[in-house]
Amino acid sequence: MNLVTPQVVLASPDTLILRPESAGDSTELTPIGAPANWDCVDDVTLDGDGTYVYSDSNQFGSDLYNLANTSQTGSIHSVTVWAKVRGTVAGNNRARTVVKTNGVIYEGAAQDAATGYSDIFTFYDENPQTDDHWTWDEVNLLQAGCALKRAGPGEQTRCTQVWVVVDYADEYTLTVGGIVEPVNPLGLEATLAESATAVYTSVALWIGFAFILAIGGAGVLVFKRRRAH
Repeated sequence: MNLVTPQVVLASPDTLILRPESAGDSTELTPIGAPANWDCVDDVTLDGDGTYVYSDSNQFGSDLYNLANTSQTGSIHSVTVWAKVRGTVAGNNRARTVVKTNGVIYEGAAQDAATGYSDIFTFYDENPQTDDHWTWDEVNLLQAGCALKRAGPGEQTRCTQVWVVVDYADEYTLTVGGIVEPVNPLGLEATLAESATAVYTSVALWIGFAFILAIGGAGVLVFKRRRAH
């Protein structure tokens, strides 16, 4: 077999946390501890009832917040919206996450809010508006927030933090010659990307976490983390 010098593109999994930086298209909750709603829920460190937004209505009220923009690149695997919420009394306190993408609002499932602050979240492996992988432009235009409803008269449901976690993989290229023998300790899956000008012949032998690959023609071997389901 005619061996060539292939390129190995490695995907390094990572996460990016985005927090509110300004008001979005909905401001229905009441702020405490700061004049702006978004400023009540942008804390990196939990401040509990120091700053929060709340609802004392028996109907859901919602806030949306613009997030800090990023210049990050790479393949986005998922976007998860988080909020830290509580009710002032045990009972039917309800809270859910809210996002707005491409002009459309999507709400997570309503969840119970305990009397102590706890996390709720909604996981999106794809953009719910496009049913396709997230793009960085969509992430930069994303609005995220929460919707709250009280348990009963005179009570409140509160939110003290909102944040978005983007799970992505940075890609970088390593050029190696002849036979490729990378170690694969994280269980990465390898795929051969075909170009318009090359036809590939490949032989791969997996031995534990290591493998030997011989490629005929010119090509790119792409490693990507398997998505958990």
